Amino acid sequence: MISTETNTQPEINMKRLRLTDHAKLRLKEKFNMSDEVVALNFIKSNLGGAKYIGITTCELGEQSYMFTANKLAIYIALDLIAVKTIVKLNDTGSHYSGLINKINLLYKKEFGKIERLENSIIKKFNYIKVKSEMEIACLRYKKFKTRSKELKLECDRNIVDQLKLVSDYEAELKKVQTDKREIARAMSTVLVS
Repeated sequence: MISTETNTQPEINMKRLRLTDHAKLRLKEKFNMSDEVVALNFIKSNLGGAKYIGITTCELGEQSYMFTANKLAIYIALDLIAVKTIVKLNDTGSHYSGLINKINLLYKKEFGKIERLENSIIKKFNYIKVKSEMEIACLRYKKFKTRSKELKLECDRNIVDQLKLVSDYEAELKKVQTDKREIARAMSTVLVS
């Protein structure tokens, strides 16, 4: 099941924080940090003054907390122990200071809308997934019990239809999560500038 947590600021225990293999790879590629201790200290120092954006999906497609500091986006796992990845934010140039608050407010509203939409789709997806699994199990049982080839073919078609329904909802969920991630990144560029 996919979580539907709210957008409250999490408390990170810096002593328990560790890097995932993906985060180590990104730190080595983008910041030339091959020493794990130095890389972890770099992350901790940036997290100290970081602003919390919200729960979004990282590049790996997993839900995580997003923080931004010093033109970096830091993704931390929902268990608040593992740093999933770190991304350099594109420099969008300077923003007119009078508009920064309005832009930020607009991004927050849009982020809230997309978060509510995501939660709605997650609930619907979880329901459809469980219902489809149940129907597929019934169809497989019916297929097993019958001797009619026509009924077996019909059961196979219905199973394919149920699997397609689940994959359609999953694709819709992934699209919304991608939109949410893009809004979070855009929001973080306004907060950093």
